Amino acid sequence: MIITVTVTEFKSDPEKYLEMAMSQDILITKNGKNTSRLTIPTVDKLALLNDLVGIVPQDQEIDEKNIHISQS
Repeated sequence: MIITVTVTEFKSDPEKYLEMAMSQDILITKNGKNTSRLTIPTVDKLALLNDLVGIVPQDQEIDEKNIHISQS
């Protein structure tokens, strides 16, 4: 789960959000645009990426312009 907070909210209580980032991702926005993301330190993101190897068939082309990242 990703929590979204504004820069103002983050600056008002950074310790709160740093503590929350130990268990969930925090997305920080400024003027409605994403500026930063605090991620869970214990998740091995490279291992997660390696788990995806082989899911897309080799004969299928991947167009980087059409890759979409969903934000929960």
